[in-house]
Amino acid sequence: MDSKQSKRTSALSLKPIPTGKASVPKRMGLYMSNSNEMMDAAQYAWLVLGSQKNILIDCAGMIDMERMKSHGLEAEVLGNIEESLKIEGLSPKDIDIIIATHLHAEHIVSAKNFPRAKIIVQKRELIGALNPCPVLQWIYPQEIIKPLFEANRFELVDGDVEIEPGITLMLTPGHSAGGQSVLLQAGDKTVVVTGFCCCDENFFPSDPKLSYTLMAIFEEVIPAYQNLIKVKKMADIVVPLHEARFINVDRIP
Repeated sequence: MDSKQSKRTSALSLKPIPTGKASVPKRMGLYMSNSNEMMDAAQYAWLVLGSQKNILIDCAGMIDMERMKSHGLEAEVLGNIEESLKIEGLSPKDIDIIIATHLHAEHIVSAKNFPRAKIIVQKRELIGALNPCPVLQWIYPQEIIKPLFEANRFELVDGDVEIEPGITLMLTPGHSAGGQSVLLQAGDKTVVVTGFCCCDENFFPSDPKLSYTLMAIFEEVIPAYQNLIKVKKMADIVVPLHEARFINVDRIP
């Protein structure tokens, strides 16, 4: 057993790697919200600890400062994935697998920096990302996705599948054509990293009349709402992809 493996435990856990954050109006994250109240949103990669393989869930880069500024928002760069990996004794070439929850730009932009990693994605997500509807082209950047496709970096799955012991992919479309949530068995806890962009308030609305609040961007409204419910019911710990409270968390759970 090498030194990297000897540090691992039998139970899986998750290390958040925040790359940036921004303060955004709630209407940009919550469907049908007209609120100008601001909420923090963050971008991450998530390193799985305790697996026999080195696995990242998503691979965000730094927040696109110019795009944020075009909306009149301020954004802050928090770091990069490579520096966080060093703390765990890893380098980009050590990453075996990248699980792409979906192929929107901020979740796949740094994949090119991990030369050995196969990128596991749902078949229907890749089909949609390579041939996006014109109104969705801005969120599926072909300059990122097509080179990865041409380099044969994607490994396709179709539906729910266990890819490693204790790590299961669950198809949760709606926000995108083939989003996939990631279920980790962390001892007696099931941790679910959502396959769609959301924050805590989507699952725990501040409005007491609501049980859930849909995300502001979606391709199909009914599956998007149904999968919010599905994820919350299955998870002991829900990890929304853009929830800022994980910025200073070292491990989940």
